[in-house]
Amino acid sequence: MVERIGRRCLVFAGMERDRSGNRVLVACACKDNKVRLYETASFKLLHTLEGHTDAVNGVAVTADGRFAVSASWDTTLKVWDLGTGQVVRSLEGHVEGVFCVSVTADGRFAVSASQDKMLKVWDLGTGKAVRTKYS
Repeated sequence: MVERIGRRCLVFAGMERDRSGNRVLVACACKDNKVRLYETASFKLLHTLEGHTDAVNGVAVTADGRFAVSASWDTTLKVWDLGTGQVVRSLEGHVEGVFCVSVTADGRFAVSASQDKMLKVWDLGTGKAVRTKYS
């Protein structure tokens, strides 16, 4: 599912319950270098996550709703604490823009794909790439 919210954001099917289990959250990857987090019942903006230096192409939320990982044209992925809205770590290793990101069900790893034709598996605990596949 991809849906436009205004002209600057794309919504990706990354809906997750928050830590209390009460509301469903939607993380939006935005062209203005930001990630926006909405509560779906009212589409109330909960956080605007700032830290990328180029457009954000994708975002994935961990199953427990505690963290999000964003992918950007700035060649990085960022791990966000959704409780505070702060960057936990920046994942660096791609040499061209990152198209997309997905998080494993257990929240331990992220997988990214980039314009540099690399697929990387990241350990979210250490921030290190544990596998790289060139296509």
